[in-house]
Amino acid sequence: MLVHGSCLPAAYGGKGGFAPGFSDFDCHLHLASERMRGPREADLETALALQRVFGPLQREAAATVSAIQLISVDAAHPPAGWSAGAPADPVWRAHRGHRG
Repeated sequence: MLVHGSCLPAAYGGKGGFAPGFSDFDCHLHLASERMRGPREADLETALALQRVFGPLQREAAATVSAIQLISVDAAHPPAGWSAGAPADPVWRAHRGHRG
C-alpha cells in the first residue's frame, strides 16, 4: 500500500496540510495481477474483501478523515505515470527481482 496526498507530511514526499475531519486518506493498493480485472480495478472477490476490511475503518475514522480513498493498481503493470512503489517497499523490490 502506498499512502500519498495531504495525509503524508511534506517531509516524506506528501502534500502536507492535513486538516482533520476534512482531508481524505489516499492509498494505492499494489495488488497481484491475478487479483485485478483491469489496470486500476480489482476483481470482485478482492474488492468485496477490501470493503469488509476498510468499510469499518471508514466509520471509525469519520471524525478524523472525510473519506478513505483506495485505488487498486496492478503491481506488475502500473498505469503509465503511476508509481510502482518505493525501493523499501516489498512489492517494488519483488517486482524488480530484488530479494530481502
